[in-house]
Amino acid sequence: MVKETTLYKTLARIENLMIVGDYMNSSFLEIIELEDGGFALKRIDDDGEPLVVIDFSAEVIEFLGEHHAAVAKAMIGAGVQAAGAVTKAVMEADEKQAEERVLH
Repeated sequence: MVKETTLYKTLARIENLMIVGDYMNSSFLEIIELEDGGFALKRIDDDGEPLVVIDFSAEVIEFLGEHHAAVAKAMIGAGVQAAGAVTKAVMEADEKQAEERVLH
């Protein structure tokens, strides 16, 4: 079980973010900072395992300095957007295939 830092949890909440699809339908998500310094994406209403975890090496943390949290948030946000786009494309392809079926 991973524990989060409450302060970062409050500051980094993703407002009104939802992923469509069967697995994560209407899930409200948040980014949290973990006790070990990593960052995670999790469902707000779930204390289980995070959906995504990002850990930077010491070298990257030194390079990014105080901006490593913003970079983690941007990386997770980009991943959520990509997942939404893929899900939408798959759903549209499934709908198109269903429309093109000919029943005899």
